[in-house]
Parts: sequence; C-alpha cells; structure tokens
Amino acid sequence: MKSSKIDLKLIIGLIISAILIFITFNYTESFWYIYGASMLFLLSFSIFTVDLKKRYSFFGGLIPAIFSSVVLYIIFYLGALLLKILPFGLDKSVRAAFSTFATDSWPIWLLLIVAIIPGEEIFWRGFVLNRLLKLVKPWLAIVISTALITILISFSDSFALIISTLIANLFWNLLYLYRPSLLMTYLSHVLFIFLLLSLLPIY
Repeated sequence: MKSSKIDLKLIIGLIISAILIFITFNYTESFWYIYGASMLFLLSFSIFTVDLKKRYSFFGGLIPAIFSSVVLYIIFYLGALLLKILPFGLDKSVRAAFSTFATDSWPIWLLLIVAIIPGEEIFWRGFVLNRLLKLVKPWLAIVISTALITILISFSDSFALIISTLIANLFWNLLYLYRPSLLMTYLSHVLFIFLLLSLLPIY
C-alpha cells in the first residue's frame, strides 16, 4: 500500500534544485564550480533522510558498475553515430555540448568525484527516487524521477544535454531499482563520465 500523504520535503527539495540548476545554467563560465556548490547543498539537504547503509560490498558493486558504465557508453557512442547521419544539425548540438562541458582540468575532475556525482546520486536516487517509490508504483517512480531531472536540465537550452540526461538517468534509475546501492550507481556514474569525457571521448 503506497502512502497518499503529500511529501513536503520532496517538494521543497525539488523547488530548491530547480532554483539552483536555473542559476547554474545562467553562469556557464563558472558552470562546474556553481554546479558543484549546488550539488553539495542538495546533498546536505537530503543526506539525513537517505539510507546510506551498505547492502553490498565494494567489490560486489564494482563488477555491475563497470559493466553498466560500459553498456551506457556504448549506447551513447551508437547514439552519436546515429546523430551524425540525421538531419536538423543534431550532431552540431552534441559537439557544442562537448566543447562547453568537457574538461581536462584536474580540480574539476576532483569536484566531479567528491561533490557533483555523489550529490547527484544521493539527491536523485537516494532522496527523490526513494521517496517516490514510497508514493507510487516503481515504474511510475522511475518515469517521474527521470522526467523531473530532464525538465530541470532543459534550463541549459542544449538539446544534447537534455537527451543525454534523459537516457543516463533512466538507465541509472533502472539500475538502482534492480540493485538499490548508491555506491554501485556512484561507481557506474564516475566510470561512465571518465569513459565519455576522458578515456574514449566521442568527440
């Protein structure tokens, strides 16, 4: 039996995240630092209601994390190949997104590893998705959670970023539903970003 109560903390968290993400995409010259601060704030807001108990060992989560990150990278790689042959300049949108957000700065990579990715996983999977799972059926929680973050990323005005957010978060939400481990989704997220932006960049 799902709860019919209105989750005020979830609503407040989503409003705060919308404000912070809107501000972030209006200052793209300092994007990573503002986004990092935003994720730290959302992490702090949600962490006391998130269950961080380890259900699986580090090594137990490492293999599915590696496998899932490679699968997601292949999906993005094939998607990029498809965009290159489609009309409407979609490939240019993806290239523009990469030139804007790709980085080889070690301080930014450190920020990604210790603040941004943990913040995204704890807030969107540990907080938002978990609270939705208590309110609605699992498939609907997945759809709503994925839609919410995709709508907020639309503040970027980047088609490529919006579509990539939709695909990646749907993938990680399903992965979390299959195996509810924030450590595993964190490792998958880190490894995927490393593949996409550093080791085997698509562009």
